[in-house]
Amino acid sequence: MNYKSKYIKYKYKYLTLKKNNKCCNNNKQSGGGIADEYCYICGVPLDSINIFKFNKKYKKFFDLIKKREPKMFSHLQNGSYDKETFIGELEESKVLSDDIIKKISDQVVELKDKKYNWLNDIVFLHMTGKIIKVNPAGYTMRYVDKNSNEYISDFLGDGIPIHNDCYKLIKSKRGEFTMLNIYKPLDDLVIYNDKINEKVQHNQTQIYVWFNYFYDNIEYVLESPLNNSKNRNRILKIKKYFHKEISVDAIKDEYYNKNMLEDDLKKINMTREEYEKWLNDYVENYNNKNNIKIQTKKERPSPSESATKFKVGTKKKGNDGNMWVIVENKIGVKRWSKIK
Repeated sequence: MNYKSKYIKYKYKYLTLKKNNKCCNNNKQSGGGIADEYCYICGVPLDSINIFKFNKKYKKFFDLIKKREPKMFSHLQNGSYDKETFIGELEESKVLSDDIIKKISDQVVELKDKKYNWLNDIVFLHMTGKIIKVNPAGYTMRYVDKNSNEYISDFLGDGIPIHNDCYKLIKSKRGEFTMLNIYKPLDDLVIYNDKINEKVQHNQTQIYVWFNYFYDNIEYVLESPLNNSKNRNRILKIKKYFHKEISVDAIKDEYYNKNMLEDDLKKINMTREEYEKWLNDYVENYNNKNNIKIQTKKERPSPSESATKFKVGTKKKGNDGNMWVIVENKIGVKRWSKIK
């Protein structure tokens, strides 16, 4: 299946409907929609579909639209997802003459430069710790590997997509990392802590809008950080919560217990036993390489078994050597209580 063609077709259908609704009765689309996703490392698009630019000498006319037709300018910023829709939005302007609109339109060009191809090279940091080469699956937050296995972008779900070049950049600076190094919710994963990165964050619209990058004079962020030093320095300024230590507990407590592991292990062609051996070996090698001392998780004083597995009144010896009994609170939740 050609997933990219499927994605473009669905995206065009959605945005056509969205534009028709905007132009007519302010009706909202019912049912599902689509939202483009951005790299969790650098913050720019995970695709180069329909990328285009306008001639910078006409920027003054967009400044005029911004000042005198703010609603129109908002449409350019949020709805011009390709060359055709950009020109279509521009033609609705009331402050520009037809002659000016034609001059601007004639010099809007689709970009086929190889320097933008890196945007399409995506790897998926999977919750198992594996790094998987993927492509967009054709709908929101879904990705597929070469065997058509599907992955959902979601913290403590399947994992997150990033550019391969961004992975290489961060790896060259901090060493190897995987999803096992991430403990934060995705919304808190990065902090955009300077003016340029705040612009990048501002340009994370629902649908990729290339106009914004060229209007804001930050088009260099669309070039690979392995080739563009300005973009590389920008990305390295972003505060990221990739911890040096590996959180195996997060995998075991959150991931194993949601019965998601077996399905995902099928995708990477491993049994649970094979995966647990791989994980233990990986963590040991990682810790040795990074001089990380393994800290034993402190046992709780009550019995290790969950109180929910036993009847009220059950007594057991706790990890502290004392006897504990299961009680039930006002809302019916069982818990261990030390016998005094």
